[in-house]
Amino acid sequence: MRIHLAIAALVALAAAAAAQEIRPAAAQAPIYQWCMQPSAQRGPECYFSTLEQCRATASAVGFCHENPFYTVARQGKAERRR
Repeated sequence: MRIHLAIAALVALAAAAAAQEIRPAAAQAPIYQWCMQPSAQRGPECYFSTLEQCRATASAVGFCHENPFYTVARQGKAERRR
């Protein structure tokens, strides 16, 4: 009986370790270039690849601006290519 419990504990430990290895790669969300600012009470919604997409969504509820994190990410990639 103790052997079964020990094996079950090792399997659970291995599964938890494997899940920790997978999580960082899945946590990398894409950084989109454009953000919509819908109102003063809410933060920006940065889910737009083009300015046209953002403007179509924000037409009556807010305005669009470039995502500052996108600019930083783009500069970091350019520096790594050198």
